[in-house]
Amino acid sequence: MSDRDSLQSATLAELLSATRSAYGLSLAEAATQAKASQRLATALEGGDYEVIPDDIYTRIGLKSYALTLNLDESAVLALYAQEREASRQALAAREHRPWTRHPSDAIPAVHLAVVPRLLKTSLVALAGLTVAAFFLFEVKSLLAPPAVALLTPTDGMVTLERDIVVEGRTEPEAAVDVNGKSITPDSRGIFHDNLSLQEGLNVIRVVAKKKHSRDNTVTLRVIVEPKQQPTALNTGIEGLRD
Repeated sequence: MSDRDSLQSATLAELLSATRSAYGLSLAEAATQAKASQRLATALEGGDYEVIPDDIYTRIGLKSYALTLNLDESAVLALYAQEREASRQALAAREHRPWTRHPSDAIPAVHLAVVPRLLKTSLVALAGLTVAAFFLFEVKSLLAPPAVALLTPTDGMVTLERDIVVEGRTEPEAAVDVNGKSITPDSRGIFHDNLSLQEGLNVIRVVAKKKHSRDNTVTLRVIVEPKQQPTALNTGIEGLRD
């Protein structure tokens, strides 16, 4: 029986599978010899046209596969085109719509209408998330306490002086309170105030706060040592000198 006679009595899948088996080749061996993908060979021998792309590469692979099996490639390609057409029409019938060759017909019109709506919804959602993120950032910045850096005195300082200068820097719009006394920073955020201390341990509390923010409190401890009093011996020596 010739190839054309075989084509008239068998499907393409049956012809390829039977011929390959007659040559004692496995599907993988035949695909390798034809330099075609095993996936394509499996789909062709299974008649699974829904997974086979209808393009030039499929036809080249099928032609090479037919030549490897010593089949008439023209007859094989003609049978492929015939069965491919029948598969398309059967698929169109299952979907209850007229079959057409136009590529856009593969996508139902309702799907084409849904895509812009989905895109619009996604853009609106993205815009909403952006606004929400910006709002949260602004609220966080508004509630964050202002930064405070004290330049003098230093925590734990020991001094003999009873009057010191408290100086530091914060954000220009912040209000500063030093041991209960309000101080207004300048345009650079620098503030300073004279503070009288007592002998012994002194606690200095600096509080900075913006209009709606939380407080930022810095606490320092300064020790004032007592001044040494003149002794009787030193007084006598000074008298002799006089």
